[in-house]
Amino acid sequence: LVTGAGLLIRTFAALKEVNPGFRPQGVLSLRLAIPRNKYGSDEKVAAFCQRILEQVRALPGVDAAGMSNRILLGGPSGMSSVFFERANQEPGTLDATDDTTATPDYFSAAGIPVLQGRPFTEQDTMTAPLVVVVDQQVARRAWPGENPIGKRMRSSPNSAWAEVVGVVGHVRHESLESGQRMQIYWNYLQRARDRMVLMVRTSG
Repeated sequence: LVTGAGLLIRTFAALKEVNPGFRPQGVLSLRLAIPRNKYGSDEKVAAFCQRILEQVRALPGVDAAGMSNRILLGGPSGMSSVFFERANQEPGTLDATDDTTATPDYFSAAGIPVLQGRPFTEQDTMTAPLVVVVDQQVARRAWPGENPIGKRMRSSPNSAWAEVVGVVGHVRHESLESGQRMQIYWNYLQRARDRMVLMVRTSG
């Protein structure tokens, strides 16, 4: 029993030293299920999210508010593959990646650092060119030694190309104990989801 307790304490101490890739201090989260029978189109779903974010940002003590379709450290999600362009080579493929839909302020609300380029903006609309943000592991694997900003990727061989506009830090989405899959973020105005998580960073 003493040995087991000692191992448990050592494990807990080790996990406290693990960097999850985001800053959870002062963050509140809320899961949202947006009814498609009321908001039947992607445009209406995105507009609903926009209205919520505008009202939440106006509240006292709110420093940032954003949304994504996944809650941080919420467990595993489905895997997908993406196809990417390489300079003077055949297009490449990344398997077993995590797809996340996110709003522009999601990264600041979650405390995920933007390492290169920019996050999404409200100008990245459905009628604007498709854009994507990748984590640093995707950038290293897809374009080693190259600047990933301005490169292109897509979610299937026949889908439209999306331009990489930003690179963010890698996040441990599933657990603190294990290495995680590479992460790709799509703009919520261009790929709406009706299951979203509101994240609010507060002061005080």
